[in-house]
Amino acid sequence: MALPTSFLVILIILSFVILAYGADMLVTNIKILASKYRLNIFLLGIILGFFTSTPELILGLTAVHHEAASLSLGNLLGGIIVLFGLILGLAIIVHRTIKTDGQITTIAPSILILLLPLILGLKGSLNRWDGLIMIISYIAVVLYNSRTEPSVKPARPLKPPRLARRYLLLSLLGFSLIIGASQVIISALTELLERWQWPPLVAGVLLLAIGTNLPEIVVTIKSLVKQASDLSISNLIGSAMSNVVIAGILLQFGSFSTRPFIAFAVVASAICLLSICLLLFYKTQKQFSRWEGAILLFIYLLFLIAELKWAIY
Repeated sequence: MALPTSFLVILIILSFVILAYGADMLVTNIKILASKYRLNIFLLGIILGFFTSTPELILGLTAVHHEAASLSLGNLLGGIIVLFGLILGLAIIVHRTIKTDGQITTIAPSILILLLPLILGLKGSLNRWDGLIMIISYIAVVLYNSRTEPSVKPARPLKPPRLARRYLLLSLLGFSLIIGASQVIISALTELLERWQWPPLVAGVLLLAIGTNLPEIVVTIKSLVKQASDLSISNLIGSAMSNVVIAGILLQFGSFSTRPFIAFAVVASAICLLSICLLLFYKTQKQFSRWEGAILLFIYLLFLIAELKWAIY
């Protein structure tokens, strides 16, 4: 017996709430553990970015298992647009300004990584070799940033050891919540896709991309509240980079189609525009201003309208 559509929608919303709670628990406790070691600010953001991207990895593996790889690709690419257009744009507008170090070399290699899936996907699909290029490039950029960014001050080791075990257990609990919620979301959304007859790539971009980036929203808000804007920016960049390496990992299990090409072209255009703006705005007066945040948000809204119009017609 098929479940009512309204019940599936409510189930997805509740699962997203659990997903965000589990990811927040995971990130908070991993951050506590990571801060006890000598890590530079950008690398700490990359680590946080990877863990806040855990929902994308779990959903991606589940989508591949359910033979819905295009849904995962749409989620990963759409996630980059959500990170820089929606989350960063709104954060800048609400916070008025977010300071940067003004050095293009800080973020340029990371931004270039985001363009790899777009270039490699122009041939109509992404394969295992494309995935290896993404993984190797990601590792190279992480190593580059680990050598060029200054280190944070080391903190005292955790005492007693049981505190460390506590944080590890809480991290595992958060990870378990992520796995459970992800399974529910992908199953319910797959059922809705069949009923609404939406292409998987479009659904992944519009629906999953926002839901699976709830952890990034939580981390960004927390970082800005605690006056740690550098951590919020590096977390968003790290999360976007993680989306690329996750796509590379998933490609080892099967190929991704970038069809229909119109939908892929809209996504690629939005990512390119946001990347250019991010590079330009990062350097201006060593801060993001409110009008620059408005431009990022405007690009996201244009992208959203274009995708919705394409999905409807």
